[in-house]
Amino acid sequence: MEQAGLAGAKTPKRGGSVLTDRERELALLIAGGKGNRAAAEALSITEKAVEKYLTSIYAKLGMTSRAQLAAYIAAGRAET
Repeated sequence: MEQAGLAGAKTPKRGGSVLTDRERELALLIAGGKGNRAAAEALSITEKAVEKYLTSIYAKLGMTSRAQLAAYIAAGRAET
């Protein structure tokens, strides 16, 4: 069950992976400092696909920025 967080942001569901394997791969690259173009090249996808994945990741995790995503990854909250 999702819970409302600050400013209406949702917290991830407990007990299972919120992100798909591909979203997790991208999240790790972005948190590691890669830009959209570099992440796209590393995953052999388009920059537009990266943008769509990031939109999905942010929505699922209730985030709005790369900095928030990096902090989430650094805190070890994403399953790898």
